[in-house]
Amino acid sequence: MSQQNVALTRQVIDAFNRRDLGAYLSLMDPGVELTPYEVWVQGGDPYLGHAGVRSWWEDTFAVLPDLEAEVYEVRDLGDRTFVHGCISGQGAASGAPIERTMAGRGMAQPGGRVVVRLRERGRGPRSRGAAGVDHRALLPCAKKRALEPALRR
Repeated sequence: MSQQNVALTRQVIDAFNRRDLGAYLSLMDPGVELTPYEVWVQGGDPYLGHAGVRSWWEDTFAVLPDLEAEVYEVRDLGDRTFVHGCISGQGAASGAPIERTMAGRGMAQPGGRVVVRLRERGRGPRSRGAAGVDHRALLPCAKKRALEPALRR
């Protein structure tokens, strides 16, 4: 089951990067709760169900049309996964760049859909602690890219 969760997580991110909302929603349980980092930081409520995810999707890509997720690692945690990567894009109106480390957890169910919670919480201790990740392993995006040639050796 766990490898299925890793594959599901990669499929979700791939659909996000392709801007395929239909595929993205087909991978989400109808009762999914989506709490993007920005919402969590502001203490906001999660986006609920497919309608909530659709609303988040439309609002997000209207402001950041080229937003992309680059995945460095997907870690199997049994009934959920931990994702480490980078989110980057550029504001549609301002042209201002955004780039930040992504570290989040999602839960999957045997039916092959993301269910209950999909949380993207930056580099918080709950995310990394649940995955057994040392915060030093979660390098900022630019540093990670700069070090990649050396890390591949």
